[in-house]
Amino acid sequence: MKLKEILFLDSETTQKKDGRLVQLATMKFGEVKPYVVTYKPAEPISIEAMVVHGITNEDVAGLLPFSFSDVEKDIVKNSIVVAHNAPFDISVMGGREFPLVDLSILLRWITR
Repeated sequence: MKLKEILFLDSETTQKKDGRLVQLATMKFGEVKPYVVTYKPAEPISIEAMVVHGITNEDVAGLLPFSFSDVEKDIVKNSIVVAHNAPFDISVMGGREFPLVDLSILLRWITR
């Protein structure tokens, strides 16, 4: 049986809630440099979101839109994903389900 890799994931979006994906960062356990891809979202990036992540509409103007198939091989087939707010990250990636650990739930559990 082949062990799956652990892949840490974080997303940045156009809104603080219910936004579209702007940036996806992943890093495999044991590596020191994340893999970061920025996309052109289907809606403008709000000022509130820009304050959080620093990505502007001008930064994404010439980029391609996000497609789950771009990351599907690494995420679904080879990894267990660890994310701080997994339900949010799943929703901005199109609602696809894959093996994951939600750190927000884990942190609540270990700090009770």
